Amino acid sequence: MIGVRRMTKDDLAAVAEIEREAFGSRAWSLNLFSEELQDKDKHYFVAEEEGTLIGYGGYAQVLDEGHIMNVAVDRSRRRKGAGKAILDALVSDAFGRGIAALTLEVSEHNFAAKQLYVGAGFCFAGKRPGYYGKDDAAEIYWLTR
Repeated sequence: MIGVRRMTKDDLAAVAEIEREAFGSRAWSLNLFSEELQDKDKHYFVAEEEGTLIGYGGYAQVLDEGHIMNVAVDRSRRRKGAGKAILDALVSDAFGRGIAALTLEVSEHNFAAKQLYVGAGFCFAGKRPGYYGKDDAAEIYWLTR
């Protein structure tokens, strides 16, 4: 069974490893995650299964909007519900804090992530050409309460 809880500093090494696996050369550093955890406007969660950390996600709160920063799941555990559990926790936490809308951007080539976001009710709002590189636009999605 997959459980989701708030991220702590004890999770940082495992989170950084999942981040490297998921995002390669664009991965955030362990130090950046540590700084994010100390920011009162950033909210991060981890997913666990049988005591093993298998994914994480987080968002930044800016007034009454939230920007989902990252959602990533260990490669061997993908497409088994962890991403959905993390996303559900982010949305629930954000709306519970009075956030009126959430946004995110995702690579136009990341079909699994786009399917997850659309399945959660996010709506496509546009593209940012070249955001992830010359031939990789970011697709922008929004979810409102």
